[in-house]
Amino acid sequence: MKKTFQILAIAICFLTTQFVAAQKVTYVYEDNTKNNEKVEWTRTMEAHDAEIGIPKVFLMPVKNISKEPLTILSAKTHCGCTDAIAPKMPIPPGETGFIEVTFTAKPRYQQDKNGVDISVPPPFTFYQIIDVFTNFDPKNSITVSVQGTVVK
Repeated sequence: MKKTFQILAIAICFLTTQFVAAQKVTYVYEDNTKNNEKVEWTRTMEAHDAEIGIPKVFLMPVKNISKEPLTILSAKTHCGCTDAIAPKMPIPPGETGFIEVTFTAKPRYQQDKNGVDISVPPPFTFYQIIDVFTNFDPKNSITVSVQGTVVK
């Protein structure tokens, strides 16, 4: 009897694990800024074919769904491999503008057990964030990202 319960418990754990692993993960981005219900953001752009040293350019759409012009005040990146250029002109109500994001993959290194840097050959993944500030909420940013895989 005890053995039957053990087998049943193991089977339930296995099936539960398989069910959870098969579910698709969906990210829900909350916008707690004053941009909420005024701007439609493309929160993530993906590239699975980046190459070391070759710039990859993304045009990230930003749609103004408000009744007043949208100005992207700045788009700040956090590393030297990513650059972002905000649209120079305000985006009129109902229109879409683009933030130009350029990612240039650099060689990746990690330390071995002796503390020596060794090169990590592709493929490896990247995830770079950009903080975007608008005229609707100049003090709080919206985070957008580019991510993907460096293949060579």
